[in-house]
Amino acid sequence: MSLLSTVRRGAPLSPVLDTHNAVLNSAGVMLRRSQFSMIAAAPGVGKSVFATNLALRMKVPTLFLSADSDEWTVRSRACSILTGVPLDTVEQNLNSEDEAWDSWFAEHLSEANHVDWCYQSDIDTEFIALRLKAYEEVRGYSHELIVVDNLSNTVSDQANEYAELRGTCRELQAIARIEQAHVMALHHVTGNKEDGQQEIGLGDLLGKLGKIPEVVLGLNRYRPDALNVHIPKNRGGPSGGSVLMPIDYTRASLGGFQ
Repeated sequence: MSLLSTVRRGAPLSPVLDTHNAVLNSAGVMLRRSQFSMIAAAPGVGKSVFATNLALRMKVPTLFLSADSDEWTVRSRACSILTGVPLDTVEQNLNSEDEAWDSWFAEHLSEANHVDWCYQSDIDTEFIALRLKAYEEVRGYSHELIVVDNLSNTVSDQANEYAELRGTCRELQAIARIEQAHVMALHHVTGNKEDGQQEIGLGDLLGKLGKIPEVVLGLNRYRPDALNVHIPKNRGGPSGGSVLMPIDYTRASLGGFQ
């Protein structure tokens, strides 16, 4: 029996996860249970920052598969988001010998206890299914949000990269349905959009994966303090438009949270 079929189905739940973000709400972007979304952007634009802010602020049981970023990077980013302290200051003082800083960071990091962080660099859907099953057996309840950062880290056969990416997306969609969770995958864009300045459409997703997710958001830089969030696909909501999302790169923080 496939591991995908062994992930335990939970009780019926509310169909929508609240992002607590006024910008996304105003655009009609909803993260629904049993659906699969994709966040696409050029390197350095803010895919991981975007997803980390959502994971921390939504306050639902979350599996965050950080295959693309190491533990130190993620921990520093989370500290900065939760405290408002600039990243460079966090990195100077995190795990320092200053007990006051250590205690203060530890107190704020406890606000991220709803997130199950995983830093394995090579992942696949079988590994994800095992992780979900183990969590449910220990905790007695399921993850409601599953973040895959980055989709390219699931590829083992580079010669068949695009076919493997499509297969992985189908399996992630199946996990969303079985687990009654929202699965969000972060993904790269094609080379002509890698400058980070241009709006991202469905045709710009590496491997042409736009047909599979229910929701696709494309991120590009609009100003130093704002992302343009384009919505080329939004099943069950408005699509084709864009909204501006405040961002502070020095603190790895998005605006709009309520």
